[in-house]
Amino acid sequence: MKNRFRLAGINYDSCDADVWLQKHNQDIILSIEVEFEIDNDNDDLDFELCQGSLYHHNGFNTHIKNIKDLIGAKFVWEHSENEEGVEAGYFAMLEHESVTSGIIEVLDVTDTEIRIKWTGTANIYWNEEFGEDVPFETEFTASIETKITSHVLTPFQTTKMAIDEHTEIEILNFPEFCSAIERVGNGSGWKYMNTPLNLEITHKDKHYKGYVDLAYGNREKWKLYLDKNCPVNISFENIEFNIKAEYMDILFTVE
Repeated sequence: MKNRFRLAGINYDSCDADVWLQKHNQDIILSIEVEFEIDNDNDDLDFELCQGSLYHHNGFNTHIKNIKDLIGAKFVWEHSENEEGVEAGYFAMLEHESVTSGIIEVLDVTDTEIRIKWTGTANIYWNEEFGEDVPFETEFTASIETKITSHVLTPFQTTKMAIDEHTEIEILNFPEFCSAIERVGNGSGWKYMNTPLNLEITHKDKHYKGYVDLAYGNREKWKLYLDKNCPVNISFENIEFNIKAEYMDILFTVE
């Protein structure tokens, strides 16, 4: 079925889309970008309205774990944000403006492709007709671009996290690590950070030790060193923290 895009009374000649699927603590995160264009020789249409894009780059949590369960799912925004504070998306034509309401429906999913229908309203601010809450509708098929799994461990709440039904990750030295990272935050500098983040991966009742080396404060080279016998392909991604607020997110990716 052909991809299509309609903005108010305009049917665009071409519509191309990209869809990224990621997992965050086993929930599927969906990100979308749709580009559309009309023949520039169309004398009945202002040049500024001849092309644009609709996107949801930040993604949104579907709260669905199995990709096949996405079929038939519908995600509704009655305003520019939903009750979880997640934006409805953005519309780029003259500038990057807000999608003010929307419904994203997953019509079908195969092993390699996904078909989506997205309807809603968006701000454009071009003229009276194409100003605020301009209606749009698009339906498209796109390749599924990514299958990387991302997990966030929040150690102030719990130092353990399930990665899947067979695998668990645990921080072994959180109080010590927390004290060290607090000293770094107080100004001593990352080059003095000499306390690793010690971890244990449990997979099918077998235990594998590892650590994240933060010793030299080189964020680009932070890495999880793990027992080479561990069958789980897990990597350290990033750490965000505010010790005074008792906030810390430690991000891992699993392939």
